[in-house]
This record gives sequence, C-alpha cells and structure tokens, in this order.
Amino acid sequence: MSDATSSYAFPVVGHGRLDYPACSYQTTNWSRISENVCLRHEISGECLVSRLVLEQKACFGCIVVMRETMYRRTFMTPNDGNLSVEQTIEIDSDYRASAPPKFSPVVVYLGDSFEIVGDESMGLDKLWHDKKFTLHKGAVIARDHWYVSKPGIGKLLRLKKDDNMPSGAMTVIALTDESGYFSVRVAADLFNGIKRAKTQGQEMCRHRDSILTHALSVGFSKLGEMEKEEISACENFQIIKQILESKNELTWEDEGFNPCRAACVYKPHSINPDIDREDRND
Repeated sequence: MSDATSSYAFPVVGHGRLDYPACSYQTTNWSRISENVCLRHEISGECLVSRLVLEQKACFGCIVVMRETMYRRTFMTPNDGNLSVEQTIEIDSDYRASAPPKFSPVVVYLGDSFEIVGDESMGLDKLWHDKKFTLHKGAVIARDHWYVSKPGIGKLLRLKKDDNMPSGAMTVIALTDESGYFSVRVAADLFNGIKRAKTQGQEMCRHRDSILTHALSVGFSKLGEMEKEEISACENFQIIKQILESKNELTWEDEGFNPCRAACVYKPHSINPDIDREDRND
C-alpha cells in the first residue's frame, strides 16, 4: 500500500495525501559526497506541521534501511526551527557493501503528547475540521517518497580520451573499485564532442546522451559476463539492479538479459521531431 492511501490516526503531510492541501514537504539536491549522501529538507505553506517545526517542537530526519540486512537507522537534523535544512548522511562502508541503502525523509514530532482539535487555521482539509487527534512524541507528521541514491551518470561512466582510438570509437570495461563503475576510453574527436555538447544546444545534448546510453549497454553486457560474487559488493551496480527490478526488467543475473534494452530503460533515448515539417523520404 502506498503512503498516499495509508490511514493514520492524525494528519500527515505527504505526496497525494488530502490532510494538508496547502502544505508540502519535499527533499531535493540528492547527491553523493564521497560515500555520504547529501539532501535538503523543505516544508512550504502555512500549516500545523510547519508551525511545529518553527517552534522547535518537530524536526527533519531520514530513515535509512537496507532490507537485505538488519540495518535500520534514523538520522535527525539539528532542531533549529528552520523550514529548509541540509542534511548529510554517513553510512558505514561495511553496511554499504552489503546492500544499497534506501532513504525515507520524514518530519518527526518531538514535543509532549497532546490532544488537538482540527480547524482551518492549521491548514487542514475539511475532513479534519472539528476532529480530535493526539500527537505523541516520535510521531512522523510528514514524509517524502522512499529514495535510492542513484549514482550520477558522471560517476558511473568515467570517460578518458584515447588519442590512439580510431575516430568515433570507444571501448568499455567494468571495474569493481569505488562502488563499481564503467571505464570508457573514447576517441579524441568523440571525447571532445561529448564535452562540448552542453554548449551546443539541446539536440546535441540528446545525441551525447544516446552515446552514453550505448556505453551503458556495453557496460551492462560486461556485467553479464562477470561472476555474481565479483560485483555483489559494488553499491552502484546493485542500485542499478534494484532500479531495473523495480521496472520489471531483467538484470545481468537473469537468463535472457538484454543489455541494450536495460540501458535504454535506465537512460532512455529521446528525440524531438520537427512537427513543422511533413514526413519526407529524402
């Protein structure tokens, strides 16, 4: 059951929920700093939850779970009354090698238990008006989606210019150090074109991205040739595996795995047809 349809004995801010129609909670700026994860919590809109945060009776936190292990921890931010807070989460490398972590950002109530009668001033939907509910210390009063810290394409594909490579060519190998990545040796002309794409407009960026998707396809095929134990401790590769499985796609551990299809699912090709032109065969 999704959190949007879960029933609670008190109102909760969350995606798709009706409890606080004019208030939202989200986390952004998900990024990896070395082996840590950095994110920003933010509440917008006037409501009971934002009021409790401002009064330092609630603060932001993040639940970290690795389902394949017994690891489950909640990391809290300083209780400073700000509605926008950055948080850096550090997880022991021994655990990270066992399973990719999943993250659930939350807002936790820290005050004493007390009974509330809902009204419009709290930013509550009409369904909570005149309804009594109790907030207990430790209650999760806002929650964002579950996240997986997806490795950025720049860390997953490490491009190196090779002046001895034929024009337009590349080679890809899979390496298991640094959480797992693909080392891509690229011909000088292709390397320079990829690096300049960002300054050459959207269509050139799409062309660059298709080249990177092709490199991913080759990299995925390399994973299919490696022993499972060889890459089981590579967090980046295990995260990709989880993402593919969540989309009901085969992975390199499955019979019939198609690396080209998997790469396109992970990083799809895109094209922007010129709708002002008629289809022509010239």
